Amino acid sequence: MLKFQAERFPDVMKEMAPLMIEHFAEVGLNDAPFPVSPNFASYFTMERAGNFHLFTARDDSETLRGYSAFILVPDLVYGGCRVAINHAIYLTPAARNGFAVLRFIEFCEQEMRTRGAEIFEYHMWLDHDFGPLLERCGYAEKQVKYQKFTARA
Repeated sequence: MLKFQAERFPDVMKEMAPLMIEHFAEVGLNDAPFPVSPNFASYFTMERAGNFHLFTARDDSETLRGYSAFILVPDLVYGGCRVAINHAIYLTPAARNGFAVLRFIEFCEQEMRTRGAEIFEYHMWLDHDFGPLLERCGYAEKQVKYQKFTARA
């Protein structure tokens, strides 16, 4: 059974790197017109400011099997509320059994509530739709996101 916990990004960054490569390949981030190059310095800065929160999923041998990262900021529309925006969620295919993903989503939500989150947002790639899992947790589809890549100068 997977164990979930909060961890600091600098402490698990090297361990996360192979999973991030798997994640990027699975959702097609490598198909963009420029290379994937995570801005780790920004993650560190946001975490020090209390705006970046990382949760991990580990198996019984303490091997990292997944992660979920949130950006916690004041909402620009609902003043006074804090919104937890899911930056990324990933469990290795072997860890996606039973209710593991559902349990991970619920764990992360509870943890983010203790950090002051009142609004929660997830995004997903259309060909990796986990909306039904979010709906089981009480979420509803509210927005659609469009993306466009422009050429670099």
